[in-house]
Amino acid sequence: RAAVIRSLLAVFVVALAGIWPAGHLLGFITRPLLQVQHEFNQPESMLVTDPTEPLVIYVKVVFISALVIASPYILWQIWSFVAAGLYRHERRWVEKLVPFSVALFLAGVVFMYTLMLPTALRFLIGFGSWMPMPTLSLPVSTGHKIAITTSQPATSPSVPCSPSCRCA
Repeated sequence: RAAVIRSLLAVFVVALAGIWPAGHLLGFITRPLLQVQHEFNQPESMLVTDPTEPLVIYVKVVFISALVIASPYILWQIWSFVAAGLYRHERRWVEKLVPFSVALFLAGVVFMYTLMLPTALRFLIGFGSWMPMPTLSLPVSTGHKIAITTSQPATSPSVPCSPSCRCA
């Protein structure tokens, strides 16, 4: 139980420290999307579809980055709990494999951000380039929101008046 409390406390402390640089991190995260939008002559902006959306996204960036930054400490806490139940030869295997696993994970993240993400965004945004220009929104919850805007104005259905209404 103490390891869980220490891990949660570490995430909380790092989240407090990460409130200020979260805006810069959000800019880093959205850079590939904005570059591809520029390549396809689309507006380099995000669409906000809910008044709380900017705050929710900012808080998500703060806590996810805090979780990532605090993850070495959290993993160390988990390891201190699990290592007590392992044999010596099992601990040696884990100690040999962890550095390679971390290096491969980091290489995969760099590969995804520098090569695969721009390629996928070019395909996805370029695929719909013959349609009216989409305005992209940041994801709010579990799904992605895409609002398509056209040159036609939005209309609302007419609502019949009640008999007591004096509409002109």
